[in-house]
Amino acid sequence: MAENSRIELSEQNIDNLIVQLTEENSRKAIQLLQRKEIHTPDWLELEKQYNKNHHLINDRGFRPDKKKDGSIYQVSRIPVALQKLASERMSELMFAIPVKRKYNYPKEQEETYKEITKAIENIYSRLRIDTLNLDRGDYLFSACEIATILYLKEEQNTKYGFDSKYKVRLKCYTPKNGDRLYPLFDDYGDMIAFSVEYKRKVMKNGTIVEQTHFDTYTAKFIYNWEYMEGSSVELPIVSANPIGKIPVSYCYREEPIYADVCADNPMEKGLVDEIEIAISDNSDVNRINAAPILAGKGLSTEGDKGGILRFYNMGENGDLKYVTWQQATESVKFQIETMLKLFFMQLQLPDLSFENLKQLGIQSGEAMKMLLTDSHLKAGHEKGRFIEMFDREANIIKAVLKLMNVNWANYLDNIEIEHEITPFMPNDESANLSNITKATGGKAVMSQREGIEKFGYSDNPEQTLKEIQEEEKQSALNGNTGMIFE
Repeated sequence: MAENSRIELSEQNIDNLIVQLTEENSRKAIQLLQRKEIHTPDWLELEKQYNKNHHLINDRGFRPDKKKDGSIYQVSRIPVALQKLASERMSELMFAIPVKRKYNYPKEQEETYKEITKAIENIYSRLRIDTLNLDRGDYLFSACEIATILYLKEEQNTKYGFDSKYKVRLKCYTPKNGDRLYPLFDDYGDMIAFSVEYKRKVMKNGTIVEQTHFDTYTAKFIYNWEYMEGSSVELPIVSANPIGKIPVSYCYREEPIYADVCADNPMEKGLVDEIEIAISDNSDVNRINAAPILAGKGLSTEGDKGGILRFYNMGENGDLKYVTWQQATESVKFQIETMLKLFFMQLQLPDLSFENLKQLGIQSGEAMKMLLTDSHLKAGHEKGRFIEMFDREANIIKAVLKLMNVNWANYLDNIEIEHEITPFMPNDESANLSNITKATGGKAVMSQREGIEKFGYSDNPEQTLKEIQEEEKQSALNGNTGMIFE
């Protein structure tokens, strides 16, 4: 079976194969579903880079404390969470501005299609998709894998703009949270099954124990295994998949976003390690030499007067002075600053710290655009995998919506959803309006009502516009004096 299983794997026979293996031994079925042909790094290894507390600088074998005269002096160990910064900043760069969705559909029965797209947007809104995208970006850039699974929960509601007996729920799985993801593909690269393994603490016979869950999704069925570590695996709970589609949007990458600034193995030092070592070494030197040292020559005795004044008795040619520390601090500063520049340059990320922006003299939106050019190129390189995941997620939502509102079933396949990722850019409204006005030859580019609405201070732009127009009318009747007479 193991030799021929690759040939037999297809969407048509995957369920038969799972049942056949389960009848022999449930663990055999799980082993088949755990077969993973794509390469992703193990999070336990990635965490040593991502989590600053696991960095090499904190290893007391690599950087031991110093001993002198029977005393132990603790050396400086200063970890810097640059890998975490890289993951979060890349996610913020791509998703701080919410992803936009563009809907294309036939012009016939346009009102119905508008109702459907509004319902789809309501589903996205209820799923808090904008916040989720920021989290998913961080998960993918740091842990290299994410899977989002949509569930239907039976509950009568009108939250999506129509009466429905279902609510849509969503759960994101990632190795960063201890989950294990197992996509299974056929020979053509199409996903035919997806499994997720996770652990939950449950109460068994009055004791809290850790239970392993292994859930598998195919187009036809959902399988749920539960077992304890070291125990036999019972038959799964099997339920029909109501949407006829694997309800999983999956995305992966072969290395984390910070791979180029980390060592390939624990025996080597990467760029971040060198930064931490330089900072920690300099901290040790500063600590030792920060306290002033009093050097004396020809000193014989020392006395005091009432504990306030101190007197030193000097011999012939005696001397007493403070020894100042002469160190080339500029070379250390240059080394650390250079390594930090290399960090951001290699990852194509912007250094948006206040100090850096102040040194560069960034004062306008156009200057900020130039600063972010390299990062936008990086975002353009990365967004393809996210667009693919979002497209699949949109198709899942359309399949779910067919169950939630059967009257729309024949319309949903005619709707195409395009996703647009806009990398973060500070919004310089004055520059934008100036450029648009120049392009239109000084003509107005929006109505007064649109301007009031865009300004955002009025709760009712229509009423505000009417009041302004009425005030202008009264002002004109009163001889343009600006005074209104009753």
